[in-house]
Amino acid sequence: MEIIVGKTSGFCYGVNNAVTKAEEFVKNNKDKKVYCLGELVHNKQVTSKLENEGLAFINNLSELSKADDASETEKNANMLKSNRENNAAVIIRAHGEPKSTYEKLKQNNLEILDLTCPNVLAIHKLVEEHILKGYYVFLIGQKDHPEIIGTYGFCDGKCTVIENEDDIDLAFNELIQKNMNKIFVVSQTTFSLEKFEKYVQKIEDKINNFNEQVIKQDRKFEEQDTNISISLYKLDDDKAGQSKKEQNISKIELEVRNTICNATRIRQEETEKISKQVDCMIIIGGKNSSNTRKLYDIAKKNCESTVIIETYKEFEEESLNVTNNIQENNNGKDVNKKFLEKIKTSNKIGIMAGASTPRESIEEVIDFLKLEY
Repeated sequence: MEIIVGKTSGFCYGVNNAVTKAEEFVKNNKDKKVYCLGELVHNKQVTSKLENEGLAFINNLSELSKADDASETEKNANMLKSNRENNAAVIIRAHGEPKSTYEKLKQNNLEILDLTCPNVLAIHKLVEEHILKGYYVFLIGQKDHPEIIGTYGFCDGKCTVIENEDDIDLAFNELIQKNMNKIFVVSQTTFSLEKFEKYVQKIEDKINNFNEQVIKQDRKFEEQDTNISISLYKLDDDKAGQSKKEQNISKIELEVRNTICNATRIRQEETEKISKQVDCMIIIGGKNSSNTRKLYDIAKKNCESTVIIETYKEFEEESLNVTNNIQENNNGKDVNKKFLEKIKTSNKIGIMAGASTPRESIEEVIDFLKLEY
């Protein structure tokens, strides 16, 4: 049996940077309480290890308050007082946070360790710059993903998140309602490249259709203005052209920036390639990881026998749970049994891991396969 392991499996630069610096910070600051807003990265093994080393995970800033029964205002006041006294620090996770979070932390004089992925920080800067230039942002990605929530927070409300094709129509409606005519398209760094290109094409098609209508309307107005000018040539020119100015609609301008990170693109392309060569495909990573889920979707199209696991131990348990059950429409035990039987008769097995998957998790799966099969 041949095992083909993706060369791009495991930690990307942003994740490695966040995990390494978080570990160092906690180790070097034993005298203070260190919190992380949300999961540093989407991997249970990584977050459990960091928790054991002393990092505390919270979902929002109000959790810093010990007064659980207090009002929101009281909680914020208690948070400010308590954590100043306790010399607390807050880590911004790799996915980033909205602009308002940074402002709140600074107002409370809490120490900040910003471990947002550099690629995500670059997107924050881009959308801020384009908002100032009068653009409306079409943000392609998962609406409930922390990276998207963070980026949206830098758009000053001039943004629509596009998760599916129907959202494109909603985005255009918002654009028109706000009387704006410039669109800036960016993406979640871990979004599907295939879907991104598909959505961009639809956006371009809608803009082309819209602009064609504007051109036709302009020509119609020009003809009307000419007739008005001929019949009322003695009137002021501004009055003669008033009908056009009142009804004129500007053409839409478009700027697209593919902000899917290079590591994501290469990983997806390698998954596509490997999944076409093997009998079984194993995707290793957090079940709540966006980039891991997309690797699964890509592999599943080419290799029916594809599963997601977080660790090798899932092969020993009753089920290969959650994601695999959704796709197979079977209970976990049946999926597990079928997949393990398939491995026994396979000549080639492919392995790919998400960007938040530690190297040891990958090695453990490889060792398990070699030992058992």
